[in-house]
Amino acid sequence: MDPKLLRETAGSRLSLVLGFFPRVESRLTLVLGVDLSMLALLVSAAPPVAKWNAVAAIVLVPGICITVSLYHVWQGLFPDVRGGVIPGGKTSLIFFGTIAARTETAFVADANSQTDEEHVSDLLGQIWTNSKILSIKFECLKSSFLWMLVAIVPWMVTLALFASMNPDAKTFLR
Repeated sequence: MDPKLLRETAGSRLSLVLGFFPRVESRLTLVLGVDLSMLALLVSAAPPVAKWNAVAAIVLVPGICITVSLYHVWQGLFPDVRGGVIPGGKTSLIFFGTIAARTETAFVADANSQTDEEHVSDLLGQIWTNSKILSIKFECLKSSFLWMLVAIVPWMVTLALFASMNPDAKTFLR
């Protein structure tokens, strides 16, 4: 492939991959909001501990499911972003982590001395690295969403149980 065309193609591919990040992160924050809302409603509907019995232990089921969902949300929002090493052992001039590790003077000097071939290699490496990170984020989104869905029925059952255990309470259920 023509070197100029390869550089342009690599740049547009990297932009395409980076364009998916806001999509997955917005969905992760949606799941985060739903999970936290479910926990808040569960806690607000809970009767005093003195009224709890063995049946109230059902709260563990939605609690664990929501906690696992929140764990996956966390992993999706803050994945391992180590990377930025390109062929030849050089560090990337595109990856924010390796740029920040340099001084400004060193970054400018390295960027000015980078060849077209090294730049294309860096772009292609960033496409791969960001695709790996994006893949992790989507897997975490899928897992968090599934755990949230698994929690819904036991969560509703627990809310109903809590309402029956505390009939005098004024909650959203009454």
